Amino acid sequence: MRYERQLIPLGGSTISLVDVGSGPAVILGFGFLCDADLWAAQIDILATRDRVIVPELWGHGLSGPLPADTSSICEVARQYLGLLDVLRIEQCALIGLSMGGMWGAELALMAPERVGALVLLDTSLAAEPAASRAAYLRLLELIEQSRAFPEPVIAAAAPLFFVRTREGLSSGVRSLPAPR
Repeated sequence: MRYERQLIPLGGSTISLVDVGSGPAVILGFGFLCDADLWAAQIDILATRDRVIVPELWGHGLSGPLPADTSSICEVARQYLGLLDVLRIEQCALIGLSMGGMWGAELALMAPERVGALVLLDTSLAAEPAASRAAYLRLLELIEQSRAFPEPVIAAAAPLFFVRTREGLSSGVRSLPAPR
């Protein structure tokens, strides 16, 4: 199911988010190359008793570009902390997948009184190796230049999200070895 997005000015750009339900706030953060629809099943369930907020990463979904002065995941976390202020959320549970876990962990360290619960899924808190970071930034430059996903980006990103099995492509980062 697609949810209506709100556009909120933040950090000199515009952040898109889903904000549904009422009750205690639950923030769902996702990873690179996704949008809020990734969490559709969880939103449906959680919104029956909680306020569910799914901010779309800068440059993802309907969000505007990364603010020009942003150079670290800590600054992204600080921007999301500002979003909590705009949304008048004093405390939340935060569930972060991949990059959502990276900024979520930083936000929890930055303002532990604002994050009552933290769930990290398929994420890392280690520093990104310089070579990987440079490769990711190059992919983002290609997307920005072409305003689409050119073949080199698809070829580089697909193996991060899908594995080839005997039956074809399957989502996930790992597959079990084929039986012998």
